[in-house]
Amino acid sequence: MTACIAVLGVALAVVAALGMDLRAGYSAAVGAVIAFGDFIVLKRIAARVVDGNVARSGVFSFLVFMKLGVLLVLIWALLHFELVAALPFLLGLSSLMGGVLLGAFMTILAGPPAVESER
Repeated sequence: MTACIAVLGVALAVVAALGMDLRAGYSAAVGAVIAFGDFIVLKRIAARVVDGNVARSGVFSFLVFMKLGVLLVLIWALLHFELVAALPFLLGLSSLMGGVLLGAFMTILAGPPAVESER
């Protein structure tokens, strides 16, 4: 799934650069990098919860809340100071949702893993 998000983000950035201009491509790439980083951070937090490294649900909630807060401040700063174009940036951010859906479909289409017979 991680690879799907990365590949889709690169593809969307290239499409934005070729379809609009280089600033749009840059903005889409920045959005894709933020989406990819957000997925990696959330994946690590979830892995710690599954492994039992986060003892209480309060710690998990705090980590997710802090991740969301940092993400929102970063996006606000990028848009407020006009460091990126808004629509191409949104296109890059959408690589998270599209990559997760694409990865899920690929997993479903691959079918269940082969199980060896014990005979």
